[in-house]
Amino acid sequence: MTIRQLKKTVKVKDLEIKKEIPLPVKMTSLLEGIQTGKLEEEFDLLRVTEGIVFLLGIEPDFKYAKEYRGIVEVIHSNVKDYILYLSKYYLDNKNLIESYIYLNAQDALLDYDADLFFTRLGVLEQIYNENIELLEDEEKQEIVSKLLKGYEDITKKEEYPLALYKLGHINTGIGNHLKAMLYFKKFLNFDGNDELKNEVRVNMEELEDYARMEEGEAYLRYGKFREAENAFNKISESYYEVDKVSYYKSIINYHLGNYEEAYELIEEAIEKVNREEYYNHAALVSVALDNIDQSIAWYEKGLEEFNRSYTLNYNLGLLYYNLKDKKYKDYFQKACEIGPSEQLLSLLK
Repeated sequence: MTIRQLKKTVKVKDLEIKKEIPLPVKMTSLLEGIQTGKLEEEFDLLRVTEGIVFLLGIEPDFKYAKEYRGIVEVIHSNVKDYILYLSKYYLDNKNLIESYIYLNAQDALLDYDADLFFTRLGVLEQIYNENIELLEDEEKQEIVSKLLKGYEDITKKEEYPLALYKLGHINTGIGNHLKAMLYFKKFLNFDGNDELKNEVRVNMEELEDYARMEEGEAYLRYGKFREAENAFNKISESYYEVDKVSYYKSIINYHLGNYEEAYELIEEAIEKVNREEYYNHAALVSVALDNIDQSIAWYEKGLEEFNRSYTLNYNLGLLYYNLKDKKYKDYFQKACEIGPSEQLLSLLK
C-alpha cells in the first residue's frame, strides 16, 4: 500500500475530497483492471477505497478516518457488503490475516453490525486454530478471551443463535462444561439450524457428565453436601474419571458422618486409580472408624506409591505423634526434607 496526495481538491458525486487529505492506495489490489472513474489519471477509485478499508482495518482511529468513511460511503452504496466482499476474497485465497484486517475496518466505517462482528470473530477463530502450535500460552489465552467476550457481547445486544452455538463450543474446548451446556440449551430454544441442533444434542449427551461433575465440585467447595451428592449421583458409570466421583462421594459421606459408606466409596476409588489424595482420605476415614492400624496401613501403602508426598509423610507423622510413638520423627523428617517448616523443625527438637 502507498499513500498518494491529490494535486487539487476533487469532487466525487456529492463529496468534495480536499487535496490535503492523503489517500491510501492498495497497489496489490484484487480489483485489477476494474474502472469506475478517475480522481486523476493515475487514481482508480476502487484502489483507493480498498486502501482505505485496509488502512482502517489496521488503524481504526487513523487521523482521517472520518473523511475516509465519507469517501467509502459515496463510492459504495452498501459498505457492509463491500467489506464482506473484500474479506471473503482473501479468505477464499487462504490469506486469513488480510481477511481479518478488512473485517476489522467495520469499527471505523460502520455502526455496530452483528453479522460483520460475528464474521470477524469467525476468522479470528480460524487464525487461532491454524496457528495453535505456534502460539505461546499467553497468546492463546488472549485470543480465547477475545473470542468469548466478542460472542458474549453479541448475545447481550440481540438474539443471535450462532453466537450461542460458538460459546458452547469454545467453553467445551476450555473445560467450562457447565457453561457450555447452558449456552447449548439456549441455542436449542431458537428456530432453524436443524443440522447444527442435531450436532449440539449429541454434544450435550457427552457434556452431561462433565457438567454434573463441575456442578458437584462447586457445591462441594461451598459445603453443600446434599446438593453435591445429587449432582454426582447423576454421573454415568462410563465417565472417564468415575474414580473421582467415588472419592467425592466418600468425602460427602465422611462429612455427613456416614463413615462406613465413606470407607466403601474410597476403596472403590483406589481400586480404579491410585492417587495420593485417595490414600490420605482412606486413612482419615479409618481414623473416624477408630481403626488406627488400618489408617497406618493406608498411609504406608500410599507412601509406597508416593514416597515424596508431603501430605502423607506429615499426616502419618502426626498420627504417630498423637500416639506418642517415636516413629513420628522419621516421617516429620521426611516431610521437612520435602517442605521445610518452622513448626515441624520445632517438633523434631
